[in-house]
Amino acid sequence: MQPRTLDTDASFADVVGMSRISFSEIDRLHRKERAKDRKRIASGKATPQQVQDENSLIPYGAKIKFTNFRSFLKETYS
Repeated sequence: MQPRTLDTDASFADVVGMSRISFSEIDRLHRKERAKDRKRIASGKATPQQVQDENSLIPYGAKIKFTNFRSFLKETYS
């Protein structure tokens, strides 16, 4: 089964639900998203910090507390 190719207007949101996608397709989409981010920053529509916050899994300044760090490590790395 060949990986599916997305059209040129696809975004990462379009990848959700796809059973297979090639690394080159993911890389192309990532580059496209970063180009959009650079344009937004250059035009003044967003600051670098805003773009970073939007793209980050964990927001800047977020505090993460592990109530049982030993248990967390065991579950994560076992």
